[in-house]
Amino acid sequence: FTATGPAADGRVGRATYFVHELFPAAISLERAYFGTPGSAGNPGTPPSMTPTEDGLWDIALPLLSAIHAVHSAGAALRIVDPAHVLFTDPHTVRLSSIGVLDAARPERNLPLPALQSEDLQALGRLLVSVACQNAGAAAPTSLRRSLSFVHASYSADLSRLLMLLLSPPEAAHASVHDAVALVSGRLMTRLAQGVGYADALRTELSKEQENGRLLRLVLKLGLATSRPSLPANESYGDHPDRYLLRLFQDLLYGSSDEEGRPLISFAQAVHALNKLDLGHDGRALLTGREDGAMVLVSYHELKQVLERSFGEIAAAAEQ
Repeated sequence: FTATGPAADGRVGRATYFVHELFPAAISLERAYFGTPGSAGNPGTPPSMTPTEDGLWDIALPLLSAIHAVHSAGAALRIVDPAHVLFTDPHTVRLSSIGVLDAARPERNLPLPALQSEDLQALGRLLVSVACQNAGAAAPTSLRRSLSFVHASYSADLSRLLMLLLSPPEAAHASVHDAVALVSGRLMTRLAQGVGYADALRTELSKEQENGRLLRLVLKLGLATSRPSLPANESYGDHPDRYLLRLFQDLLYGSSDEEGRPLISFAQAVHALNKLDLGHDGRALLTGREDGAMVLVSYHELKQVLERSFGEIAAAAEQ
C-alpha cells in the first residue's frame, strides 16, 4: 500500500509499503544449504541441511506449483532464487518478496513469455545449486559438470526435470505446464500425502473441540456450585438448584465402590458430561454423601438447572 509521510530528508512524500506474513524462525534456502560466509571477526555459519533426493523434491514440487499458479494468472515471479525461498519448517518452503520487484523495478523490455521462461530457468539453477550444495554450481562455466554430478547422484526423474527447466527457451519452448506434466506422478503422491495429513489434522482438531466443549461445561459447573452468594442474592449457594448440581458433582468426582475405595473412571465422567451437555432424557440417580438423600433426575433437567444457575452469575457480573 502507499502512504504519505516524512522522508529521510524531512520532506513529505509518498512511499510504498509491502506487508508480508511473518513466519518466526524461518530461514532462507541460501542459509540452510550454503551457510553464511565469514568475515573479519565473524566466522560465518555452516550449512544446516544436507541435500537429499526427498529434500530436493520437497523444494521442487511446491515451487513448481507456485510458478504454475502465477503463470496461469498471466504473470511472472522473477524472484526464484535461494535468498527468497524460505523454510518455514523442515518440509515447507515458501516464496518471499513476491511482487516487490514488479513494483520497484518493472520489466518493460522483455515480453511475458520470456519472463516466465526465466522463472523456469531460475528454478532449474536453484535445484542444481542445492543438489551440489554449491551456490556457484549453476554458473555457465560449471553447469555441465554439475549436471553430470546430478545425473550420477540422483534419480532419472530429477535429471529429466532439470533438463526441461534448463533447456534454452528458443530450442524447446517449454512451459510450466510441460514441467508439471513431467512430474505429475510425484505431484499425485504429494497430493495424497497432503489429503492424509489434512485428515489427521481434522481428527486432532475434533478432539480438541470436544475437549474445549467439556471444559466449558466443567467450568460452568464449578462456578455454579462453588459460589456461596451473589451481591443481590445472599442465599445463592443454598438454593435447591445448587444443591442438585453439587449432588451431580458427587456423582462425577465422589463415586466409591462397596468398600469405600475411590472409583476413577474418566470414561464414565465424560459419558455423564456428554449427556449433561446434550440434555439427554436419561436419568441419573444422585446421592447425598452427608444427608443420604437420593434424587432421580434427568440430564435434561440438570442442564436447565445448570444454565439457570450460570445465567444468574453472568447477570450479576454484568451489573
